[in-house]
Amino acid sequence: MGAPGSLGVVKPDVNYGTFVNGSTGIITTSRATESDITSRSQQYRPIVPNNLDYAVKAAMCDGKGAAWTADEQKAARERMGSEQWDLICDIELTEEAQRIIVENDINGNSFELEKIYFEQYVPVSDKTGSTGLHCNLLHSNPSTFYITISNGMSASVVRRAFGVAYKLADSWFCFSVDGTNFDPSAGWATSSVRATNFPPKIEEYPNIYDIEFSQYNGGILPVGTTLKVWGVRK
Repeated sequence: MGAPGSLGVVKPDVNYGTFVNGSTGIITTSRATESDITSRSQQYRPIVPNNLDYAVKAAMCDGKGAAWTADEQKAARERMGSEQWDLICDIELTEEAQRIIVENDINGNSFELEKIYFEQYVPVSDKTGSTGLHCNLLHSNPSTFYITISNGMSASVVRRAFGVAYKLADSWFCFSVDGTNFDPSAGWATSSVRATNFPPKIEEYPNIYDIEFSQYNGGILPVGTTLKVWGVRK
């Protein structure tokens, strides 16, 4: 066995992932450093258990994974059984309106979503009526679908609802649950599941591009109405 850097039966070299412990003579692995992982500057030093978390984080979580395409990162999350849910909008009305239209996310960028989750709150109002959440209303031709929230407004009680829209088989599936006088300690006072109209086939409209929360039957969304939407991006 030669000394490090010297010819012998083998020639260890830390740049190739091995070195010889000077006191014991044991051939030892030279692991990739965090700098190696971040810069992607090494081909031979291995990732080992005590830097595995950093390597995964660098590849997928903090922007250091630019060498991965968005599709590759998405595929990796799917293989691990995890999804990234982004906050798309967090809106509270400061004046009355008939509708809330969301075409861009909280950063002002357009979006393309494979599924959504929403939370809606409507305070007590004498402008009673029903509310609904439309998907792809602005982009439809005419493939739009909606989540119906019945009795969405009340002159005596607040209304809260949550719902989802996601792909199931070859079509979109949507539902919502709504309740009155919501008390987190007591649960929903009343609730019901609302089916959508016949949604478009996924092949017709593969993703969600805009969201509209609106009041119909002649009512107005009162001040204090809130809408939050999270989504899984394509």
